[in-house]
Amino acid sequence: MHKTLKRGAIHPARATLASQQRAFNTFRTEYNDERPHQSLKGATPSSRYRPSQRPYPTILPPIDYPSHFVVKAIGLEETDHGLWSLYFCHVPTRSDQ
Repeated sequence: MHKTLKRGAIHPARATLASQQRAFNTFRTEYNDERPHQSLKGATPSSRYRPSQRPYPTILPPIDYPSHFVVKAIGLEETDHGLWSLYFCHVPTRSDQ
């Protein structure tokens, strides 16, 4: 896909941002709506697209971390000397760094 994108919309670079954006828009329309894809058995991506049935809230709830966390866009909790638990919202991961 990236080679196709480069060939179709990037090389050569356009002279202005507006003309570059038009090249991207043209590429996107052709790639998603017109060009058949072998991996889709000749269908186009837009013909296979189905919107998610999962509702998406208009306003996301605030992300609250416990007061002992160090907050740097993620929550950091020291669990042992030099061992930290990292959280994004309620999703934990671990790092030894």
